[in-house]
Amino acid sequence: MHEPLFTKKLAAGRFVFRFEKFWQSVLWFGLPFVILYHGSNYLAFRVATSRHPAAYPWARAITSAVLTMFAVSIIWWLLMREIAAWKRKNR
Repeated sequence: MHEPLFTKKLAAGRFVFRFEKFWQSVLWFGLPFVILYHGSNYLAFRVATSRHPAAYPWARAITSAVLTMFAVSIIWWLLMREIAAWKRKNR
């Protein structure tokens, strides 16, 4: 079976092994993703409510951020594990 070009490019470097463990995926992919996503969401909220200030729903935002971080990290980690397995298999 043919390996997709995208995975060949990812497997070509050491990038894949950087995310080999789950905690690495959380730290190097999930956390930056959540910071960018929820940071832009907070900025948009502040811009939209600049004339009539409102309280930001921190409890819901933090709960959502943690759940999103783990969900995105799991998907990324599984993808990187699969690519690392293909890389080891083709050596």
